[in-house]
Amino acid sequence: PILFDTFNFSPSAGRTTEKDKQIYEQLLTYRTLPVDDSTLFKDLKQCASTTTGMSVQDLLQKDVKQVSGPNIRLVISSLPSEYTVEKLIGQLKTMKDIDEFLSNNDNADGVIMLSLETTNDETKRQLGFYIKKYEHMLPINEYIQRGEHNLNLRERGIPINQARIKLFEQRNVQASRKQILPLIENFAKDFAPQNSS
Repeated sequence: PILFDTFNFSPSAGRTTEKDKQIYEQLLTYRTLPVDDSTLFKDLKQCASTTTGMSVQDLLQKDVKQVSGPNIRLVISSLPSEYTVEKLIGQLKTMKDIDEFLSNNDNADGVIMLSLETTNDETKRQLGFYIKKYEHMLPINEYIQRGEHNLNLRERGIPINQARIKLFEQRNVQASRKQILPLIENFAKDFAPQNSS
């Protein structure tokens, strides 16, 4: 878990603490055979991120958290390692897969999708979302991009024509779901739909 949590102690991920280093050094004393850390990390990452045969719904459901407020229910889905939000969106033929996923998750109103990709020492994150009701798009889109949230999002085009999906490069790669979840919880708690009258 230490290798995974710190992305093999990658400086660009910014997730390594002194305690991680101390514990890992202690664990190394229990090894009976020499093992290259980079090779071990790559092998573990490949096994954990195997997505062969997984449907869009499976990918979204693999690591999901629910967020509810009085007027909106959302789910946050962290995609398997190295599986980008852009790739998932590109797999969509219709919105049926996402709509079924939302129905199976307490009939949620939308999904926030997060992905992490590491190549060599470079870490990249993407954030995307799909909202069932078009009138909810503007409030969440404005909220998620606020400067005070420090996500440093840059909107990207998507490979399908769908107005209820947004995709962003998340340039603050150190902001993981641990930081994003409270932001979405606050949004859901304070969300008030606009009266259509």
